[in-house]
Amino acid sequence: MLRQVLGLGLALYAMRAPAEGLGADVLGVIYNRDDISSVHIAEYYAAERHIPAGNVIGLAVPNRARISSDELKGLRTEMLRELHVDNHGICGGVSAGIL
Repeated sequence: MLRQVLGLGLALYAMRAPAEGLGADVLGVIYNRDDISSVHIAEYYAAERHIPAGNVIGLAVPNRARISSDELKGLRTEMLRELHVDNHGICGGVSAGIL
């Protein structure tokens, strides 16, 4: 519950002012698709910032305080695959992510 409240607080704080120098087309929103609060916050943030649907990525993040390095590597791999990353960077121009 505390993580959800902190996540909501961070999302609301981020809504106060636009990200300097970053347009919606270069932002990515990464959220835990297994946590309804995370889903709602991601949807709200993406809608308010007009972030393209292709830049909003839901991952199945384990619901515990710590995850193994292998789990983290798997999440990173999935995120990069969803964002269509090649060896030279992120295709489509996404240059920043919001968790």
